[in-house]
Amino acid sequence: MSEPTGLYGWIRSNDGRSTTLFVGFLLAIQPIAALALFLPLALVDPEHAPFLDWTGYATRYMLLVALASVIWFACQMFWHIETVKRAIGFEFIDDSEEPRLCRLIEPLIMMLGLPIPYVGVIASPALNAFACGIGRKKAVVVVTRGLIDSLDDDELSAVLAHELSHIKNGDIRLMAAANIFMSALTRLHQNNPLKLTVVHALMAIAVPAILPLALAATFVGHLALRVGQVSRLLIASSREFIADAEAVQLTKNPAALAAALVKVEHDYHVEGARTEDDAMMIAGDTEGSNATHPTVVQRVTALARTTGSMVFNAPSASRGFGRVARSATLEQAEAAALLRRLPPTRAISRVQAQARENFTGLTRNGVLLAAATLFSLMCIHASELDNPRAIAAKFDVRPLGLVLGMPFACQYFPKGETCTKSLDSRSYRDFEGQKNTLAGWLASVNKDQNNQDGAAGSPVK
Repeated sequence: MSEPTGLYGWIRSNDGRSTTLFVGFLLAIQPIAALALFLPLALVDPEHAPFLDWTGYATRYMLLVALASVIWFACQMFWHIETVKRAIGFEFIDDSEEPRLCRLIEPLIMMLGLPIPYVGVIASPALNAFACGIGRKKAVVVVTRGLIDSLDDDELSAVLAHELSHIKNGDIRLMAAANIFMSALTRLHQNNPLKLTVVHALMAIAVPAILPLALAATFVGHLALRVGQVSRLLIASSREFIADAEAVQLTKNPAALAAALVKVEHDYHVEGARTEDDAMMIAGDTEGSNATHPTVVQRVTALARTTGSMVFNAPSASRGFGRVARSATLEQAEAAALLRRLPPTRAISRVQAQARENFTGLTRNGVLLAAATLFSLMCIHASELDNPRAIAAKFDVRPLGLVLGMPFACQYFPKGETCTKSLDSRSYRDFEGQKNTLAGWLASVNKDQNNQDGAAGSPVK
């Protein structure tokens, strides 16, 4: 794919990438939902539980998961502005309360041809701003008190133009949806009942199949979350580049925007803001699992690539860059600009920076726990290590549905023929002879009970 040239080529290129990446959020919901539903379904409906019967799960529950996700998503979108307002605590204002802010935003609104948005202010000394909403007619532009007090008119206008560009391009709706899905992925991963813990390790001593299940669940949940985090970073980064470029096109003052970005770089954190709120703001984390923004170096370099030296020597540069002209950030940006190419996003390495989990999703303690559990199982079943078939049978996941699910389902959720099958002694025959496992013990107890019942029913001679 050829490299995009010019402002509109850059915008079109990022639009296509954003649309493609956003689809990944919809796909990532399903594997985490399957992991979260395994134990409940193994108890109440083992014949349609994931890992026990994927066909049954797909036909009965995958569509329900998708439908529930759509309904939940629609509700979250409907209450989006109110949810953000409660979390961050901004207050709506008018021109009588903030005349300077309204004076600067009004001409920008007219030039973009946008409906008049609501305007809010956060009583925070941090330097940041964002736009939110689900459409042009119900959008809000929010700035912090620190931003208003720290930027001059040119710089504040550039920031406002950036946020209004997000409204014009529909970025607020896209980022709201991306943040909602990311929030869902995070919560599902955090509440994943199969994620490896000490409890799972202890259970695996009696039911060895729990260990590979827990490891698989931990890996899949971690992978889906990482894919979501990388996708969010790429989507948010591309949208920030586009809004930066359109703000410059609107204000004809790249130096003012660059100066504003440098000022907010080290004081952007708004107290009380959630991770999903951070993704909407003009400045946010650039590394770690919560990374949502390109670096200032990348953003100034992108501006320099499309506007040339104007980003450093425009009329407002002497005012905007006065205190920071020799900063390391700007020196790096100028050096990169001379190369005339945008620095790589490095999304994967940035998201993984300082991560506590390795590629499998395990922390250092998790690796030690998994190793200790596996070593314990090897010791317990040492006499059968030369019999691969017997060892493989102990790790068969299917007994979980019968040993745990069927009796529970029959006792509390009668299902006719299903219960008859579950109570049939033949259900346990596959586990007879297993040593040192719960399934083998239950099969032995069931066999002894059947023998006793058979003896009690035989005629006395």
